[in-house]
Amino acid sequence: MITGTHKGTAYQLDKIDNQNTTVTRNSPFGSGAHAKDFNIPIERFVQYYSGEGLIQQVFPELDPDDREFIMTGITPDEWPAES
Repeated sequence: MITGTHKGTAYQLDKIDNQNTTVTRNSPFGSGAHAKDFNIPIERFVQYYSGEGLIQQVFPELDPDDREFIMTGITPDEWPAES
């Protein structure tokens, strides 16, 4: 387990196996912690959270919602609905 803070919210990385990682982030909206499994080695998350590259460089294969979760802890369900 690796823990830290990024962009003002806490994160936790748990290595499932050599190719999979669970990322847990606290939402800045106060809705608590959210966890998501990624088919990405933990070393790439450490690289990103250490400031070694932009999110789109470190995780080019991820969609914008997954990148947002990794950066901020915000899930798609937390964004206000468009009027």
